Amino acid sequence: MIDIKDIFVRFEDHVVLSGVSLHVPKGSAVVILGRSGVGKSVLLKSIVGLLTPQRGSIRVMGQEVIGMKPSQLNKLRKHFGYVFQYSALFDSMTVRENLEFPLRRHAYLSEEGITARVEEQLKLVDLVDAIDKMPSELSGGMKKRVGLARAIITRPDIVLYDEPTAGLDPVTAREISKLIR
Repeated sequence: MIDIKDIFVRFEDHVVLSGVSLHVPKGSAVVILGRSGVGKSVLLKSIVGLLTPQRGSIRVMGQEVIGMKPSQLNKLRKHFGYVFQYSALFDSMTVRENLEFPLRRHAYLSEEGITARVEEQLKLVDLVDAIDKMPSELSGGMKKRVGLARAIITRPDIVLYDEPTAGLDPVTAREISKLIR
């Protein structure tokens, strides 16, 4: 599903990734552990083409990501769900609108289908009552759950989680881990 060979990423004089290789077969779950600043987020962003390594190869579903045209990258990204470290919710949109956003862009569902999918996802993360709230009205754990719901609402083939439990209390972190499983 994902095959990374000898990637190298540097920002000016700071080498972040050097010779990283990783093979992730279809149907597997892989955890990348490391201290803050060692390149975990850089690796994930490279996989989806948000960052371009200076050297190496990243193949996703048989396609080389490095050097892809923007239109090709956008097509490939439809196969991904991405849970950002800080949820990355749109502050000017309600929870409902945050979840509808990827569906309106990529899912080709009827209005009824969109509403049903949003409600289904909110039930999954136990946030049905928050549907019309703004992100500023949510706790950190609630934002993480909405971010998770948005990442999987299009039913992607691959889901990437960037520190999904960072900054959460142990009980909420355990809830998020259960949802991920």
